[in-house]
Amino acid sequence: MKNKVIGILPTHSRRDMLPRALDSVVAQTVRPDVFLILDNASKDGSSQVLAEFAGKYDFIKIIRTEENLGAGGGMRFLVERALEMNADWIWFMDDDAEVDSKALESLLSSKAMNNSDAYILEMAVLDANGVWTAHNRPALFDEDKFEFNGLEERVIHSDEPVEVHTGGYNGWFVRRKCFEEFGFPRTDMYFWFDDIEYVVRVSRKKKVFLIPQSRVKHFATSLVDYEVRWPFSGPLPKIPAEHMGRYFYWNRNWLWFAKQWLPAHKYAIFWAKHMARGLA
Repeated sequence: MKNKVIGILPTHSRRDMLPRALDSVVAQTVRPDVFLILDNASKDGSSQVLAEFAGKYDFIKIIRTEENLGAGGGMRFLVERALEMNADWIWFMDDDAEVDSKALESLLSSKAMNNSDAYILEMAVLDANGVWTAHNRPALFDEDKFEFNGLEERVIHSDEPVEVHTGGYNGWFVRRKCFEEFGFPRTDMYFWFDDIEYVVRVSRKKKVFLIPQSRVKHFATSLVDYEVRWPFSGPLPKIPAEHMGRYFYWNRNWLWFAKQWLPAHKYAIFWAKHMARGLA
């Protein structure tokens, strides 16, 4: 029985980036049955770009809101619409990404599709130069030590699904049952760790796999440079002034996540170290 696949992409005022992202969707060797795009109250002419694509390709459907729901809220909105349309699998994509032409085909043909416990499949996220950087690699989560251990670079060459415990929205391929059993990512955490928290939550009971041959380039601008050093801390983030406010959420969410796993005495030590590092 054929799986019904619905792709989703929320966007807000990304007129210059959208054509590259949508061209890569149209170029898929296996296209989704429907590709839903949320025009999240764009004000830069993105609506015209989206209308042109929807006019050419029947499988692309546009939904526009007059109020910006935010990225997390927009993603939740699209997932709910896809579920209403009886999607078996939902394929996530960012508006600043470009998927390889065989990305969806590689997901659908992977051995993990035959595993009924596989609830999330992930694409390999490359940077703008096509490099699988350590920053973009999924990790294994050691609950006892509260440690995330990133995959080695050689994994990108594997022909087999690789079990992981973390991953970002860009390139998710999620089984319908996942949302029915585990709910949705926490929209109040956006925009840091909401995706990681969700994958960790799911991977404790079900399987999450990286499919190395399914790939996507992500053209996101880095918000941080790890160049500054401080005694005993290792690399520290060098944060552009215009992005400083966003790191409130990074710290808030990371501390919340740690509190879910660590006993009180260990969390107190973690909190103190984390805040000292943050102030530095």
